[in-house]
Amino acid sequence: MTRIEFLRKEIELTQSQFARQIGESQCNISQIERGIRKPWPRVRKAISDALGVSEVDLFDPKGSPLLVDWQLPRRKEVV
Repeated sequence: MTRIEFLRKEIELTQSQFARQIGESQCNISQIERGIRKPWPRVRKAISDALGVSEVDLFDPKGSPLLVDWQLPRRKEVV
């Protein structure tokens, strides 16, 4: 899951609602969230502004969406 999708769901917006908010198509947002498409700089800015985070928190230097960093909790050592 990309950070974009994670944050969009956190603010309880569907892809369609989010797409309308930033002036893009739902298909484009879907492809960006799945990592199929790298968005143009204007779209990266619109996404980051709408989600209230920096572009570097959502995209790598080449413009690909970053994934959520899932970390499993550490297991307690059995003594």
